[in-house]
Amino acid sequence: MKFSANNYGKTRIYDRQWQPGDDQYKLDSYGYGDTVIADADIISFQPYVGDVFIFNTRNYHIVEPMDGQRVTFTSAIGLLPNGEIILWS
Repeated sequence: MKFSANNYGKTRIYDRQWQPGDDQYKLDSYGYGDTVIADADIISFQPYVGDVFIFNTRNYHIVEPMDGQRVTFTSAIGLLPNGEIILWS
């Protein structure tokens, strides 16, 4: 599949979070079969240099192939009982 320059790294996030029973659909050491997202709603976005997107990585998601270097980082955001938002990695 060939991607045009404006499609590099396009990301799709599904409204379906991983559940323990999903392991039956695991393909190998990385990835799951399409069955787990078959009926899930989806949102897509196209990141550009300098963009930051925050989403729950427990939701199934796909990042399309791209040329060049892709930089990602993972962090955690939480809500304390007093309503304070905290961030850690």
